[in-house]
Amino acid sequence: MALATTTMRHVEGVVFYDGECAICTRGVRRFQSVLARRRITVTPLQTPDACARLAIREEDRLKEMRLRLEDGTVFGGAAAVVEIARRIWWATPLWALSRVPGAMRPMRAAYAWVARHRSCANGVCRIEPPIRRRSAGVLPLIALHSMALLLRSSLKSASLADFWGRRWNTAFHELATRFTFQPLRTRVGATAAALIVFLLSGVIHELVISLPAGGGYGLPTGYFVAQGLGVASERSSRGRRFGLGHGWRGRLFTVLVIAGPLYWLFPPVFVRRVILPMLAAIGAR
Repeated sequence: MALATTTMRHVEGVVFYDGECAICTRGVRRFQSVLARRRITVTPLQTPDACARLAIREEDRLKEMRLRLEDGTVFGGAAAVVEIARRIWWATPLWALSRVPGAMRPMRAAYAWVARHRSCANGVCRIEPPIRRRSAGVLPLIALHSMALLLRSSLKSASLADFWGRRWNTAFHELATRFTFQPLRTRVGATAAALIVFLLSGVIHELVISLPAGGGYGLPTGYFVAQGLGVASERSSRGRRFGLGHGWRGRLFTVLVIAGPLYWLFPPVFVRRVILPMLAAIGAR
């Protein structure tokens, strides 16, 4: 059910969202007053004249949320989220992070993933071809499997740097190293560059965990900031003197830092609102 379009005397922008998407409408309901204070109104993409106002094709209508400014400029997907963040003081860190070289590429990928699966929480993957609906239903199983692999891989690692650099999601590690870490290292140093990469990873996980769940905001980011601080600690002179990064102390430190705050990465609200409904939809519980 679509929310009513807000009205105001002077509008600086309009957010177009999927009015038939539960996650989308929940997000609009949560942030509608925040947007209104910035003179940004909201309207469903299902509005008859939406395609004309956005200058898009009918087949692209529901592809992603869009922000149309009063001068006619249109932002779509992750770019729209970043532009909105720029106008909200407490969200400006997300906008600042998007200015980091290479940061928008993983943000766009994360947003695209959420957009493709945004209806799966209700047991219906309306935006995907029918042949792929069954595969989308196993996403919660993938999340549970990821948690198990995370713990198992941490037991094999002698350090956090070894775990995040060689044993976990090496594809993202290579992209982050090439497009973010390397360009930043010469500007701010290796430690600060690594912390920014972990912060970026946290923001991406907010898009695929907190946003679909409609809660737990900040927890995934906190988890990855903790990982970044842990890597910095084991590389510090004090950490090396204490024996971090190798041996039994390094392994114990790695397991504690990875597993200790794991509920921040997969908070209860995500399990309750996303994983369990998906499991119920595919008959797994």
